[in-house]
Amino acid sequence: MKVFRYFFIPSMTPSAARIALMGFLATTGSLAGCHKHATSETDNVADPVETYEARRDPRVEAEQAAASDAAFRSHDATCRAGDLEGCVALGHDYESGRGAQPTLSANAVAAAGLYERACNGGVSSGCTSLGHLCDEGNGVPQDNARATRLYEQGCIGGSARGCNALGLHFQQGIGTAPSDTVAARWFEQGCETGDPDACVNWGPLRSSGRGTRKDEAMATVLYRQACDAGSARGCHILADRYDKGIDVSQSERDAVPLYERACKLGLAASCVSLGDLFSRGREFAHDLPLAARLFGQACAMGDGLGCNDIGDSFEGGRGLPKDDAKAARYYGRACDAGVNLGCENLARLRREGLAAPGP
Repeated sequence: MKVFRYFFIPSMTPSAARIALMGFLATTGSLAGCHKHATSETDNVADPVETYEARRDPRVEAEQAAASDAAFRSHDATCRAGDLEGCVALGHDYESGRGAQPTLSANAVAAAGLYERACNGGVSSGCTSLGHLCDEGNGVPQDNARATRLYEQGCIGGSARGCNALGLHFQQGIGTAPSDTVAARWFEQGCETGDPDACVNWGPLRSSGRGTRKDEAMATVLYRQACDAGSARGCHILADRYDKGIDVSQSERDAVPLYERACKLGLAASCVSLGDLFSRGREFAHDLPLAARLFGQACAMGDGLGCNDIGDSFEGGRGLPKDDAKAARYYGRACDAGVNLGCENLARLRREGLAAPGP
């Protein structure tokens, strides 16, 4: 599959950045109705949610299934040959449901056995993966204290993910006494050994001074480091800092590429935030159709706020043809996702006779 990248640089004008973003959306097929890069028409615009959900390509799915089967056979062969790293990879296959067992629970038991074998053999990632199963009670009895010990074993052995998980246990008091000071130390170690999630989790502690020295600038550095390493959360938080002017000069122009990257990485909240920027149109052009497409993408990804916002777009005819029935549908999806505003909006449409009565 060919991948296209669009980068926004500081010298770009707001209109040029907008065209680049729409070009990215059109080229990657992320959203519908972007074939006219610099227009903002509402006529004959397809429902963004329906279009995004219909994007699944059976051929691509078949190729992915074949690749997964081939990877499973390869991991099985290397594990049988005594490669414990291969056993961890095989455990991940089983845990994700690609294993040879008849049920998901049986696959989880098989994964736990493989992780334990690897952990006992000195492979730190096996300890971390077994810890996750202990936390969830998946394939093994739930035991948070055992998970804490496994994470520590994994972290000391070089598993950055284990350090991050151990930090979360100490931060939240799971399987051990809570301690922000100890959590910060493990997050720091995880971040320095390559886990971007640990950098993201260390950031709020540096920002607030809980358990470590307060350093707002260092928090920004951590979020940037995580974003550069491919963390959607890191990109999103960094974008929020530029959008709100936290420790950096307020700049929507700098926030947009970060939200866009996080949205592309699958963080629906970033798609919503990006849509909000184009909806309010301060530094960038006021582009309601583009905002609606972004809300639609977020809704299709399961984000309740995105569903509420696309419902609002349909109700008000903002960037999309006015359609109260579709507005009610998406307010309902938002409500089902736990967004109270979606429930309130749906109830209001029903009171006004603009939506079918509920059960």
